[in-house]
Amino acid sequence: MNQHTYTTSKEFITKFEFDFMETYSFCRDYEPGFKPNGIEYILQADGSLHPTADHTHTFQRTDPQVAEFLQIMQTEIKEVPAWMCAPYYRDAVLFYDSKGTLITALNICLSCEYMETAPRAHINADAQTYVLLKQFFLSLGHHVEDIFSPLPAK
Repeated sequence: MNQHTYTTSKEFITKFEFDFMETYSFCRDYEPGFKPNGIEYILQADGSLHPTADHTHTFQRTDPQVAEFLQIMQTEIKEVPAWMCAPYYRDAVLFYDSKGTLITALNICLSCEYMETAPRAHINADAQTYVLLKQFFLSLGHHVEDIFSPLPAK
């Protein structure tokens, strides 16, 4: 995929069916010797999880947390954030079918308020969506940095 694509968060979350989702934290604690190389995604080129990926939760499609997440992603877009920084993804949601086959991944940067499913596959959402996503992750006990938290040294 060489072109940039833009999908609204509502279009994204309603265009596929899934049976369960997993939340992940990543790019927070690096193994000795690991050096980030530009924008990092939860899935590596070979389909494996990022080396720093920390599975935080698994939710079945019928769980109330999934309903809350779906509602957040369907927040009406009134103002798309436009920070002048590159995203630094540290949170992700992976969606699976009933056989455990990965359907798609959602990389989330709560600091610069940005989401992508893969390089150049952008998900546009309202500024309030990111506030609600941060509250959602915090309510799960998921670690979330302040916007002013320093990034790990390269």
